[in-house]
Amino acid sequence: DERTADFTYARLMSSREDEPTGMTDEELNAIAAKTREWAKNGDVFAYFISGAKVRNPAAAMALIEKVK
Repeated sequence: DERTADFTYARLMSSREDEPTGMTDEELNAIAAKTREWAKNGDVFAYFISGAKVRNPAAAMALIEKVK
């Protein structure tokens, strides 16, 4: 990670179809922690983009709940 702007843009590419929320709770917790770190330096724009398109909305909603 190298800061080049006053915001962070993250493409999260590891959701999977075999997980109801796209990722395990442990994986989502790790991403939530990283997102909180990024937010200390400005806005964060993160979205899920992967082959498991059917799980990406659930992954995004689960992440939102974790960073609230």
